[in-house]
Amino acid sequence: MNTKIKLSDFNTEEFDAKDWSYFLSHYPMFIDQCDLETFTGQEWSYMLAHQPLLSDNCNWSLLNGNDWANLLCEQPEFADKCKWWKLNSTNWETLLTKQSQF
Repeated sequence: MNTKIKLSDFNTEEFDAKDWSYFLSHYPMFIDQCDLETFTGQEWSYMLAHQPLLSDNCNWSLLNGNDWANLLCEQPEFADKCKWWKLNSTNWETLLTKQSQF
């Protein structure tokens, strides 16, 4: 049985950016149906932690220190994109607990 997932299978009309980031972390094929301009750094961080291949669409300047720490804990390969000066001592503690190489 071949069941193809369609966007119309979901009630996305009232999705906000947080809903979309969660949704896209599970169904990345619908990224072109979402207004990515509404995303904050927190939404980008969450989504990319689960779907790193969507990074070409990311507005990296929106991520703050907390967003960077959370993302790099899960996807350290984005370190080359990080604005390290945005991390405070709490962010560093969070990051180094999971990724001591930093």
